Amino acid sequence: MTNWSFSMWLCKKFWKEIVQSCLLACVPFKKRNRNDIMIPWKNGSTTFQRFYHIYTLAELKKLIAMSGFIIQEVNFINKKGVRIASRKDANNTFVVARKNVFE
Repeated sequence: MTNWSFSMWLCKKFWKEIVQSCLLACVPFKKRNRNDIMIPWKNGSTTFQRFYHIYTLAELKKLIAMSGFIIQEVNFINKKGVRIASRKDANNTFVVARKNVFE
């Protein structure tokens, strides 16, 4: 499974959207997570807003465990798909997990 990482790339590219999301998370009646971000996507002359939830590493691990999967590997990858050591320099989080279905 791959997911966007909360990285320097993401923060630089979508800093306005991240700030807006954090501000909306502070408004009591909005009930919005600070990691829920609306990202603009252009199709020709039309711009759409796409919803993204940027998972923290702890959140990913918890969801995977709750689903009955066992994590085998967690890595970070850059936009070329090369594994790198630092999440802050990554574009994606890369998780390999398995689930025993025949027990």
